Amino acid sequence: MSRLNEVCQQYLAHSFRPYLYKNTERFPWHNYLKIVYNDALTFDPATKRGGNKAGYKFRTLARAPQNKHLQHLVNELAYAKQFEEDIVIDKLSLSDYFTSAAFFVIREAEGPNILDDISYGRVDAKSEAEAGSASLIPSAFDGKYTSTLKSKGFENDEVVALAAIEAFGCAWDPKKKDTSKYPKLDNYYFKQLLNPSSDVVLQAELTGDAELKAIVEKFAQDEKAYHATFGKAFIKLSNLGSNEEELINVENLLIDHPYYKFITQYY
Repeated sequence: MSRLNEVCQQYLAHSFRPYLYKNTERFPWHNYLKIVYNDALTFDPATKRGGNKAGYKFRTLARAPQNKHLQHLVNELAYAKQFEEDIVIDKLSLSDYFTSAAFFVIREAEGPNILDDISYGRVDAKSEAEAGSASLIPSAFDGKYTSTLKSKGFENDEVVALAAIEAFGCAWDPKKKDTSKYPKLDNYYFKQLLNPSSDVVLQAELTGDAELKAIVEKFAQDEKAYHATFGKAFIKLSNLGSNEEELINVENLLIDHPYYKFITQYY
C-alpha cells in the first residue's frame, strides 16, 4: 500500500468517524453494512440489472420491507455528501459514498481492514429498472439464502462469511458487550451457530449442510480465516452491478484537492 493510498483512507475516515460515533444509538452500525448489502443483492445475473447503485432513490426499493428502516440513515448520508462534504467527495457517486462508509464501519468493528481496496466510479441507477428489485434480496428465513447468493457468484465460504451481516449487532459476545457499546465483527456468531441451544439467524441452513458446517467450524476456530474471507466477499459484494475494471482506486481521490501537488510531493 502506498503512502498516498493511506492518506486518502485517512481523509475518508476523517469524514465518517465523527458521525458514526456521535450517532451510534440512532443508527446501529449494522445499518451501514445493510445499505450496501441490500442494494448490491438486487443484482440479477441474468439481466445485469440492479446491484450496488444507490437504488434507494426510488420509491419501490426504498419502501420495501427490507429497506424501510434504513431510509433515515440513507437520507442523512446523502445530505452529508451533497451539502457538508468538500469538493473531493463530489466525484463519488452515492453508491461510492455508502460503500466507503461501510468499509470504514467494518474496520471500526474490528473486522478486516479493507480500506486499501476502496474504489470509486460506480454509476448510480437512473431509473427503477436499473435499480433492480427488492424481491432479489435474499431472506435469512426461507431456506434459500445460500442458493440465492451462489446464484450471484459467491462461493460457499463467501456465503458463510457474508451471513455474519445478518447477525451483526445481534449475535454479540457478552464479555465484549459489557465493556463496549460498539459491536464487533468477530467470530462469535460462528461459535453460536455450533451451539445447539442458541437460536441465531441462519443456524439451520448453515449447519444442516456438511460443507457449509465445515466452513462454520473453520471460522469458529480461526478468526483470521473468517476476516480474510469476509473482506474478499464484501469487496466482491460492493462491486456487484459495476465493471470492476472501470473502478478507480482510492489513491486517486485527492486529485482535485487544492493541496494535491503538495500531498504528492510530500508523500
